[in-house]
Amino acid sequence: MRKIREQRSMPRVWRDPGPLLEYIPRLSPHLRRPDHLAGLADSFERGMRELGSVREAWSVAVRHGKTTFVHHAAPWILEHDPTRKILYLSYAHGFAKKQTGIMRDLAQRAGIMVRGRRRDEWTTKQGGMVKAAGMGGQLTGEGFTDVIVDDPHKNRAEAESRVIREGVIEAMYNDVYTRRDPRGTNFWVIHARWHVNDLAGVLTRAEPHPFARYNLPAIDADGRPLAPWLFDLEQLEELRDTLGPYVWASLYQGEPRPRGGALFVEPTLAKLAEPTSYRTAIGIDIARSSSTRSDHNAAVVLRKDLDTGLMDVLEAVRARGTVTDRVRGGETVDEGFLRLLVRVIHEHPGAELCMYAAEVEMGFVQLLERELSDILEHTVTIHVMPIAGDKYMRAQAYAASWNKGRVRIPGRTSLADGQDDEERHRDGWQNAFIGEHVDFTGVKGDEDDQVDAAVAAHDWLNQEQGTSLAEAMAAIGRVR
Repeated sequence: MRKIREQRSMPRVWRDPGPLLEYIPRLSPHLRRPDHLAGLADSFERGMRELGSVREAWSVAVRHGKTTFVHHAAPWILEHDPTRKILYLSYAHGFAKKQTGIMRDLAQRAGIMVRGRRRDEWTTKQGGMVKAAGMGGQLTGEGFTDVIVDDPHKNRAEAESRVIREGVIEAMYNDVYTRRDPRGTNFWVIHARWHVNDLAGVLTRAEPHPFARYNLPAIDADGRPLAPWLFDLEQLEELRDTLGPYVWASLYQGEPRPRGGALFVEPTLAKLAEPTSYRTAIGIDIARSSSTRSDHNAAVVLRKDLDTGLMDVLEAVRARGTVTDRVRGGETVDEGFLRLLVRVIHEHPGAELCMYAAEVEMGFVQLLERELSDILEHTVTIHVMPIAGDKYMRAQAYAASWNKGRVRIPGRTSLADGQDDEERHRDGWQNAFIGEHVDFTGVKGDEDDQVDAAVAAHDWLNQEQGTSLAEAMAAIGRVR
């Protein structure tokens, strides 16, 4: 009986496909051996030898071939043992079906006898199976020897939604974790990190039996890129500067940060000199509500050196209250922000006006254009960028530039006797401007209007000569 039990516990090998890392380029000669995923390959090989021994969560930097790896891991498992039953899960059934269809094609290329025409569920001649499902899909009545969860969260919006995120976690425990095979079941959860409480984050902290945690960051602690033949250090640093610290830390380094922490480091102070070639923008932020402390109207002037890419903050102004003057009995009783904005436009001729605005705010933007045009006696255009995501996410690219010292502020002088009004005004705006940045957390209610205005100017000046945050995030959203 002991010998029979030992035989049953040992995997039956129909055909030895060799090490997984070597199997991938052999099956797909156009691919390079993914040595940067050697640890993940070791995990799959251990799961092949010792069924039921793996319960691991792997975070892998985006665009580093994890899903392509999984495509090949499935037929590799079935070449070892065509009776194995593999469940592949992702954020939606449609996406999962596409991936298991690729696995099916690779299995046929490898010479595995595949049965069934469906691409989301197919079997082998010996009774093995590959099945696709979305998180929360129907899995009743079946057990699996190998469960691979790949990208359970569709995007940041869903990962940061507590309701959607907790739905994914509940599906993992209630629907997936219970679908075990009597022989034993391996579990691999593989995804880029989005949130401290995403699936990998929760599983690796679960008590009393947490998943083992493994992380493959884009740049390791010694400053080396994960896969330099895919992305070298210079390319990764450029991405880091574009995406900002919050996005970079999660998607590329596997260390998501909780919201509410400081985003901006101490400023870079410099003695500014006028560059030979430059563009200037005035970013505008209009108070949306007077019911919170964030009720300033703000304008920030940024000048970009077209030769170096450095940006100088020339001025920042803000004012509470109305945008236009309030007139009572033919007399102005309250000067509005518009008057302050006109003064800034006069002092920075040629500057382009820009702001972020939602579709419902376009009427107000057009009214502001008309008012400015009437006062200045020439046509004024405000360049509008559509709002995508919340202000914390919009601030990422600007924060990356600030933290790297590419946004500079004129060096402050002491408030000594003998300063004229202009010098005192300059010191005043600098203190308030810097203070708002170092205190910025993106939490509703914090003062952040100057940050919002600066983000608009920064993104407008950059979008014609670089990758905007929206473009970068859209590119990430298309990659799995």
